[in-house]
Amino acid sequence: MTCRKILSAVTLASTLCLAGFAGAQAPNSMLARYGNEFRTLHTLPLRIGADDSLTAAGPTDRSAVFNDVPFDISLAAFIADDQAIMVHAEQVADGSGAANYTRYELSEWPIPGFRLKPLDCLEVSAEIVNSEHDLAWLREHGFNQAGVIWIEQYFLSDDSFNNEVVISLLVRGSDCDAEPASRFAELRSALQVHPHHD
Repeated sequence: MTCRKILSAVTLASTLCLAGFAGAQAPNSMLARYGNEFRTLHTLPLRIGADDSLTAAGPTDRSAVFNDVPFDISLAAFIADDQAIMVHAEQVADGSGAANYTRYELSEWPIPGFRLKPLDCLEVSAEIVNSEHDLAWLREHGFNQAGVIWIEQYFLSDDSFNNEVVISLLVRGSDCDAEPASRFAELRSALQVHPHHD
């Protein structure tokens, strides 16, 4: 796979479907932590947990703008030295239905209904990590994405396309020539996602 060198935080946010620039504190948290598990608090009620090979971090809340659309965002993660699972629970603040990922294929993992954005390999500089909110936050919690990063993303939206959950699997690599399939399999097996009705 060709390794794409990311030259700006704007390009990175677009590539990873991240609302990349922090604004005000989000009015409501959409993730609550229970030990090594997070529960979503919007219209997509999920329990998202990981085994002891990964350490939970967060959640943190903010508002941000992506492609001129305002989002309220809660971010959490499960982290190891060279890999991480990033969890976003988000709401489209203006109700415009921008959380539409039907362009991606349906996936049975982590539960039916999610959509998979194909595996990508990126080269990310330390300067971009410094300037992109989520990457800087991950670095503060023990996972530095500067260098070559493989990423696989899963998206779930409600019927209004105004609430979403995004699960991003991140693996550090030495280059983009050898896909780390076994490490992605390990991350998928470490994560458990279930509906909740609390």
